[in-house]
Amino acid sequence: MSDFKMVEISEETLIKIQKLELDILKEVDAICRRNGIKYTLCGGSLLGAIRHKGFIPWDDDIDVSMLREDYDRFCEICKTELDSEKYFLQTTDTDPEYRFTYAKLLLNGTTYVRSGYEHMKYRTGIFIDIFPRDGCSDNPLLFLIQRNLGYVMRKILYSPMGAVRSPKASARFIFRILRHLPKSFPVKILSFIKWLNFNKETDVVYCYGLMGYKEKRKLDMGKERYREYKKSLKSETPEQKRERKIRERGLKRYFFKEITDMPFEDMKAMVTDYYDIWLKYNYEDYMKLPPEEKRKIHQTTSYYSLGKYEND
Repeated sequence: MSDFKMVEISEETLIKIQKLELDILKEVDAICRRNGIKYTLCGGSLLGAIRHKGFIPWDDDIDVSMLREDYDRFCEICKTELDSEKYFLQTTDTDPEYRFTYAKLLLNGTTYVRSGYEHMKYRTGIFIDIFPRDGCSDNPLLFLIQRNLGYVMRKILYSPMGAVRSPKASARFIFRILRHLPKSFPVKILSFIKWLNFNKETDVVYCYGLMGYKEKRKLDMGKERYREYKKSLKSETPEQKRERKIRERGLKRYFFKEITDMPFEDMKAMVTDYYDIWLKYNYEDYMKLPPEEKRKIHQTTSYYSLGKYEND
């Protein structure tokens, strides 16, 4: 498989992209506050808020997350309150070519094409991600079924990209078969998974459109480190095992209900009161900076354009 085209983003350009993403976050924040909707920064954005009071200097995206009921309200309210001249809320409903189970809020008049995704026809632009958190069964066996079914449906949605991007020939072959399934099939199955717990105040919530804790940990660590990590689990204490099992299932619902304001660049953004627990789950000693050689801009695009915002 040939290498994908990659365009290098300079530090100067990164700062411009961050500024535009911050403006998008302010739009999300304003809509949420007007309508009593709670969200929290998540992933690297949450880490940035706590450790840097804004962006991680080398990070190029913003992620927010909210409970399903708030997410659905947000999407509905955007039909009337979102500045549609400036922004576009991208979901599987608003963009027929879109293949992800979470929303993106795009800045109109910009372009941002991910390397290896050039053949995809969905709209692109500078964006932030908005992830819904669905209830998951408190029954471990039923949750296992839900999670694995969600994993398969996510792979079906990803198949047009995986058929090109996957590093393994065998995986590309499977994705080439899966991509012939209509998009409506995995979308309906994921809606069914959501429906199973939609009206239940389940203790744990899960984002079926994202990699689970175990899957992401394996990817981040690499084969050798993950193998050593698996070996280390044999010496876990009962308490450590209980905590790990909680992490693997998802996050507590109350993480998304008890929210506080934190400085993020020149605004106040919403973050969970339980950011310390969440960040320790994902990063352990999260206030410690990574080695200098890892403080690099994520180079993931083959083409971008800031349009009229280029000189702002």
